[in-house]
Amino acid sequence: MSSLSKRWDASLIFRHYDRNFHTFYGNSFSENSRPINETGLYAGLKYTPNKRWQVGGYLDYFRFPSLKYLVDQPSRGYGYLLRGTYRPSKTRAWTLQAFFERKEKNIPSRLSKTSFVTPTERSGVWAGYSRDVTARWSLHSRIYYARFSYRNYAPSQGFALIQDARLKMKKVTLTGRLAYFHTNDYDSRIYVYEDDVLAAFSIPAYADVGIRTYALFRYSFSKHLDAWCRISRTQLFNQPTVGSGLDEIPHPHRTDVKVQLRYQW
Repeated sequence: MSSLSKRWDASLIFRHYDRNFHTFYGNSFSENSRPINETGLYAGLKYTPNKRWQVGGYLDYFRFPSLKYLVDQPSRGYGYLLRGTYRPSKTRAWTLQAFFERKEKNIPSRLSKTSFVTPTERSGVWAGYSRDVTARWSLHSRIYYARFSYRNYAPSQGFALIQDARLKMKKVTLTGRLAYFHTNDYDSRIYVYEDDVLAAFSIPAYADVGIRTYALFRYSFSKHLDAWCRISRTQLFNQPTVGSGLDEIPHPHRTDVKVQLRYQW
């Protein structure tokens, strides 16, 4: 990583993970979910002309020398992203982001009786507006659009409308979300980051048609003792069940609860 000037910043990452490299806790930079069977080069650039504007993007090229999940031959791909942020004041910000990714993947049996590897394209755009209403209240609104397609087949599309709110006081912090999503199927799913308890993170896939809500409550009893409680719920409108296999729930909704207590000295 390098600061080229007062306005330009750049990053360059080369990675190579052998197909026989195995690590239980490795979490280094990679396109795969695990650092294995991958070689790639990532280049990012950010331009900040003044305090109000910031523009950035990256280009990532990668290849997988051996077979991987749902890809029955060596494959390769690339992706790029562009993002711009405009801050007319310290309490308001507008953001626009677009991305594109091309990979190779097995054609599913629902589309072809013959199994073969074909290029796929995933793209999307999202726009957001955030505002600090008061010193304690802040709001963040976003709209997402996603598109996925196999070569020579009709694309799958979807969108999501998301409203976040946060209340921060001396001892209490409350974060919440209300989201509506509508996608043709799981291929056009939309991943959105969610706040979670300490040392945890949540990036669920918004797919099918439904509503996603969550509330995260934090209370500081003292400088030594903190508590978190998180409740999230997904309600589907077009499916009779949630999940699959051993995780399947015979109802169109799912609720998760997390409670965490920390004592430090």
